[in-house]
Amino acid sequence: MLIKNVPHNQVLDMAKVLTAGKGQVSNLTLVARPDLTLCFMTVAAGEKISAHSAPGDALAHILSGEAEITVGETVHRLKAGQAIVMPQGVPHSLSTQGGFSMILTLVKEPA
Repeated sequence: MLIKNVPHNQVLDMAKVLTAGKGQVSNLTLVARPDLTLCFMTVAAGEKISAHSAPGDALAHILSGEAEITVGETVHRLKAGQAIVMPQGVPHSLSTQGGFSMILTLVKEPA
């Protein structure tokens, strides 16, 4: 199986698959390949992920809640159903007042 850590052939309630307790950022890796990483993440209310850059292009697709995502110097406010690409090598950070969950897809050049 290429997708790991979740049951196959059944409907998933993603809100129950992974939760973030107070003060937590939780991550469940679904696919981990040299050129592709797919993660389900939840970020608790009031938490943030400090500025960093990625070794490939990262697509953050917000599933629930709202997130403030800074890419370079630009601040974006995303809500459920919205997505943003964070380009390779460009510093980005994430924060939230009320908590959010997202699917994060990281695509890298093949080795």
